[in-house]
Amino acid sequence: MIIHNSFLIGILSTIFLFGWYERPETHLPDKQVIIQGIDKYQKDIDENLRALTLCENDALGFSTEGSNLLAYYKDKEFVKITATHFGETGKMEENMYLKDGKILFLHSVHTNYDRFIYDEGEVQTLSEEKEDLYFSEGTLILWVKDRVTIPENSPEYHAQEEELKKNLDELRSFLTKENCKNLLVP
Repeated sequence: MIIHNSFLIGILSTIFLFGWYERPETHLPDKQVIIQGIDKYQKDIDENLRALTLCENDALGFSTEGSNLLAYYKDKEFVKITATHFGETGKMEENMYLKDGKILFLHSVHTNYDRFIYDEGEVQTLSEEKEDLYFSEGTLILWVKDRVTIPENSPEYHAQEEELKKNLDELRSFLTKENCKNLLVP
């Protein structure tokens, strides 16, 4: 019996030492599954905007020509913030989707004009730059800029993540129910 037990212990030890033991999977969702869930959440929010409380406000200091903010609430929590920042030679529109107070997704479009908005003549769109940023638990997991994925190890990747978190905090300060220019409750 002693020989049998030590033989079994020896075999098991060898298996562990040489890595033949397969560790159980952790079952963490991969990035693609997280992104699909975020895309579904974003689509659900957009399809049900009329059922949400809307707060509209202007914000000074975000751009040279002002900003317009629309915040959609569900159960006293932001679920979407649309910020349109106007400039002399273009505008930036950002659609942020939030859950449990954390950003999940940001879609932004930066439109560049062919001239200053106060010049004579009709302003034409010269170009558009689009960005999609996906977050998981408040951490940036994917950044696509004009159809190019920005590498996670690039310095601009982490700088962008921090800048967005800072901007979101500033936007929230403009979007209290007391500051609403228009408050629409469904």
